[in-house]
Amino acid sequence: QSYVDYTKRIIPALFTESMQTLDLDIQYASPSGHNTQTIWGGGYRLTADRVGNSDQLAFLPAHRNLRWANLFVQHERLISPTINLTLGSKFESNVYTGLEFLPIMKVAWKLENERLLWAGLGRSVRAPSRLDVDFFVPGKFPYVLAGGPQFQSELANTVELGWRQQAPSWSYSLTLSHSEFMRLRSLKSLPDGVLVLANQIRGEVDALEGWGSYQATRTLAFDLGGVILASTRRERVG
Repeated sequence: QSYVDYTKRIIPALFTESMQTLDLDIQYASPSGHNTQTIWGGGYRLTADRVGNSDQLAFLPAHRNLRWANLFVQHERLISPTINLTLGSKFESNVYTGLEFLPIMKVAWKLENERLLWAGLGRSVRAPSRLDVDFFVPGKFPYVLAGGPQFQSELANTVELGWRQQAPSWSYSLTLSHSEFMRLRSLKSLPDGVLVLANQIRGEVDALEGWGSYQATRTLAFDLGGVILASTRRERVG
């Protein structure tokens, strides 16, 4: 699949922006057989970003071509009649930080009476945007905020444990997760007093997510879900 997109944004007295994007994606799933299936694919996105700056703020350079590319593969294997293993990896590249690696692993154990226990490990990345690297305040020298010349991708490592059960008229699911976030966006003061965007924040989040569904009648159903943040911790590093 592919798409072409054009957007224009005007904020009077601050800045204007026109953006043209071309996106291409391909995905292939091999026929499942012998208790295995492999899915692979990739994508490429090109964006031409043109900004009209002002004295109050600026994106420098005002014109920049942004490119993102990715390749991924995921392999699922039924290692026993009740246990399914999923392994995968994704490689992403961008113009700011280069190549990023995102692995995943998931094990699912199917029990009797439509019950499922699963666990997973994964790594996710938020690549820098122009707001992280190219943003200056004011729009002309001397600057108070001078972009983020050394800004890196934000990282999150997550481990999850989940339980799901289904019945003819109801179902529910519970997921317990622990995430460690690294290199989160922060402000850093240089020796001359100018601020830049940096990656000096890290944190942890424990969460419990649950949802349930009840089919009261053939035409009436009730759904309920929510997330509880059991604990959060943020600290400054560097």
